Amino acid sequence: MNRWYFWVLAPIMIAGAVIIPLVGEPATIAGHVLGYAVSAMLLLATLGLANSIRFHWALRAVAAGIVMLGVAYFIVELRMWLDGAPIERGGRERPSLWSAVGFLVVFGYPAMRFMLEGRSDTIVDAIATERREPPRPRSRTRPPYYDIVLHTIEWDDDERVWVVPAAEPGMFSITLGGDERPHPKLIPHARELHMDPSALLAAVPSVLEEAARQIPEAAGEICGLRIAAVELLWPDAPDDAIVRFEGPGTGERTWRADYIGRRLRPLGFDD
Repeated sequence: MNRWYFWVLAPIMIAGAVIIPLVGEPATIAGHVLGYAVSAMLLLATLGLANSIRFHWALRAVAAGIVMLGVAYFIVELRMWLDGAPIERGGRERPSLWSAVGFLVVFGYPAMRFMLEGRSDTIVDAIATERREPPRPRSRTRPPYYDIVLHTIEWDDDERVWVVPAAEPGMFSITLGGDERPHPKLIPHARELHMDPSALLAAVPSVLEEAARQIPEAAGEICGLRIAAVELLWPDAPDDAIVRFEGPGTGERTWRADYIGRRLRPLGFDD
């Protein structure tokens, strides 16, 4: 995530969370509950944007809150319509069943996708799910590191990461973060991927098929992709990674997918 989003949005959301309960004067208990719920969602969103990896659960909680608000809004308007209220009462300030449906389509559906999949394929992903590359240590040559399972792990002086070569031709390499040595918190996951990559490999076909449906103009290119490298870079989130793909005809386009909680997410690309 670009930190610019956080420093711009965080003060606004914190101020909103404080001001809403102070200035709001709802006439009902439900109104009070709604006000406090919105304040809580603003605070959770601020927490999630502060560290979208560690506090991704807070962003999912906000998404769940938006879904629940949308469903409640729709149910209320549906009941009023069934009781005889017109489906469109006119005026932007007046709620209606159509506006409730619009809220579910515009906000509810993307929020549900984010809640379930960790991304919504909207501009929200650029704010909430894009990962910052970890700070790279100063470039200097390091001797190889030996692990009993991964064997020799070489230091890449250009990329300033540790690299476990592919176990056999056609397999993928594993990239590890770390300074003087591969970070110890990343070693267990790397060992599991090195010894038995079957779970990750089994998830690839469905992800590629979905991407081919979503991007039909690149379907041929997508179907030829295979995993080139798995990047384990975050010691505070050792079960998360970036999976990079390669294949014929990709040109300068780089295909990648987030691997969050050891679950492969939808495919994307960088030009």
